[in-house]
Amino acid sequence: MFQLYEENKAINLIAIQSKGGEVNKGLDLGSFIYSNVPHVRVDSYCLSSCANYVFTAGNVKYVSRNSLIAFRGGATSESTENDTFLEQRPILKRKILIDKYKSYRKKLIIREKEFFDFIGVQQRITTIGESNNFLPSWEAQYVGWYYTKGSLSRLGVKEIVVNGGKWEPMESLNELKFFRIREEDVF
Repeated sequence: MFQLYEENKAINLIAIQSKGGEVNKGLDLGSFIYSNVPHVRVDSYCLSSCANYVFTAGNVKYVSRNSLIAFRGGATSESTENDTFLEQRPILKRKILIDKYKSYRKKLIIREKEFFDFIGVQQRITTIGESNNFLPSWEAQYVGWYYTKGSLSRLGVKEIVVNGGKWEPMESLNELKFFRIREEDVF
């Protein structure tokens, strides 16, 4: 995409469909979009890093009536996935890996905060759904959450244009289920 933009700087919209990816790559793309491509369009779904960094970076965001913009955590999230990974490693390698991960995560948290400050969105957008208020949803096997237009606005994500009527995001994608966070849930 970066090369395509260099070849044609008149590009002003990116249409994306993504289940997410590595946080630094998401931050790279989000920063690029915020500075160069003013419009983001999601016709189907944009999950995890895509929601965190790409969707939020667009000056104007276009969604279809059932587009799912779903969050699953961010740099400040506490994850048990890393604990499981480390437990499977030899004891001698664990300490090295733990130290590397702590250093990586510390830099990532700072980078994510700087990104959200730069685009004017609250960093907690990536973690609200992980709070104890939503524990029943997690116990019901949800893997993430999505926001209403009003709750996104409260968090700094504005200029959302819905194509095709009222925005009613799909609540699942294949086997993945997501719960809704309403405007009154964002305090």
